[in-house]
This record gives sequence, structure tokens and C-alpha cells, in this order.
Amino acid sequence: MEQKTTYIQTIHSCNRLFNEKTLHPLVSVIDLANAHERERLRLDCYSVMLCEQTSGDLASSRMECDFADGTMLFRAPDKMVPIETSTHSNLSGRLLVFHPDLFCGTKLGKKIHEYTFFKYKLTEALHLSQPERVRILAIFDGIKAELEWGVDCFSQSIICNKLELLLTYCSRYYIRQMVLRRDSIDKTVEKVTENIDAYIMQGRLATDGKPCTCKFAAPLGLSSAYLNDMLQHETGLSFDAFVESRRLRMARQQLTSGVKTDADIAAWLGYANTALMYSLTSFNESTRRFSYK
Repeated sequence: MEQKTTYIQTIHSCNRLFNEKTLHPLVSVIDLANAHERERLRLDCYSVMLCEQTSGDLASSRMECDFADGTMLFRAPDKMVPIETSTHSNLSGRLLVFHPDLFCGTKLGKKIHEYTFFKYKLTEALHLSQPERVRILAIFDGIKAELEWGVDCFSQSIICNKLELLLTYCSRYYIRQMVLRRDSIDKTVEKVTENIDAYIMQGRLATDGKPCTCKFAAPLGLSSAYLNDMLQHETGLSFDAFVESRRLRMARQQLTSGVKTDADIAAWLGYANTALMYSLTSFNESTRRFSYK
């Protein structure tokens, strides 16, 4: 049966869909057991979903090395959120939704862009251990308790602090997941490195310019955000910095080989001139001549 997509613009509308009472117009913690049918939601807010039972893309995203006590999905505004139920089993978990206006002018508002997992694909979900699941549920419960207290001048600060705590723990757990996936990630980084080197060797930095992350992420079935975070974790470099490191490596190799002229190397690698290439590689004409005499 094909899933329908429901576009929801307000927290109140989302609460009504799940028969939840609206305790705050900008944030809600929803019990997914109240989901009455299989559908996809497109929300005009941020969403964090914790599922205790998964199917479809969320289930297929789990590797053998991952934990299996809960799965978390993070979606930025206007991204699809899958609500998967069936006649054989009920959905179990929580859905936290919060509008960007909630953290406007707060510390969280200034750093929300750092939580790049909101840009991940469904297949890049976070899989939790039992202690991690307990910790996340405790924070959900804390947010729910604050909502039930009522809205006053302290509400925004308290709720945003709890949201930041939640997202910080999730950042920690994603790093832990990458550690457990080291073998798989090493192979992916190796493949990405090969593809980047091929791009450079073909002279495409000169003809097409520096590539965007999606050019190398999409063929591997990855989101640009996940690939960038993976490279950052494994190499300490962002995608752009990693591409530049491969170009510098190739420039040094070519400069020491003596096969091509410096001008040809600079043009081939997309440098504006030899002076720029020298400054970035710490080479000059005299060191080049010395290196291959």
C-alpha cells in the first residue's frame, strides 16, 4: 500500500494528528503509539524520532556492528518523516518536534547548524544501545515534564537547554557509531579518495573547478552531510580540505618528478599560476631543480 504524504505547518496540527494535547505552540513530545495509519509527514519544523521497532529504510540502515535497542532519525524543516505502522505491529517510540522560532535568539539558535545529522538520509539513522536509549528517553521525559509545567518566562531557556543536551548526546552517539563501523568507513574513505584522485588526474579541477560534496556522495548512496562528517572523523579534514590535500599531494609528486613544466602542472591542477602553487606546496624553482638532480 502506497504511503500518503501529509504536509503539516504547525505544532498544533501535528499534535491533532496524533491525538496529543498542545502544551506549547512551538514544541511537542508525541507518543508514536498513537499513530493510527502508515503515512509520511512533511513538517515545517525540526523533528527527532526515536523508534523502538523499525522497518523499511530505517531497518535496512542498521549494520551488523550496530546496536539494536532503538533507532533515531533527525529531520530538518520540510523534510519527510516516515511514520511506519502495519496491521501486525504497532509503532513504538517518541517524536519530538520543535519550530525554529523556539530557539530564535538563543545559544541553540547560533549552533543548530553544527548538528549536521539533521541533513542525513533515512538510511543514515542512529542506532542506540540500551543505556543510550534510556538516556534519550529520560531527556524526552524531561522536556515533556517542562511542557506540562506550563509556559512562562523561563520556558524557552529550560527547553532549549534540554534540546541542546539531547543533540549533544546524539552527536556523541553518532561518533560512537562511526567508531564501531570503522571497517566499513575505512573502505568508503578509500573509495572516495580513489574517486577524488581520479577527478584530479583527469584535469577536471582546471576544467570543472572544485567539486561539490554531492558529486562523490551520491554515487555511494550517501548524503553530502554524512560524507563530510565521515571524512572529518577519519581524517580531521572537511571534504573541501580533503580535496585540497589530495591536490597538494599530487602537486608535490609532479614537481619532484621533473616530467612536466611547473606551468603545465599548475594549469593541470587548476592553480591560477605557479606562484600560488609554490606558496601552497612550499616549493620553488630552486628546490624543484635540487630535488631531481
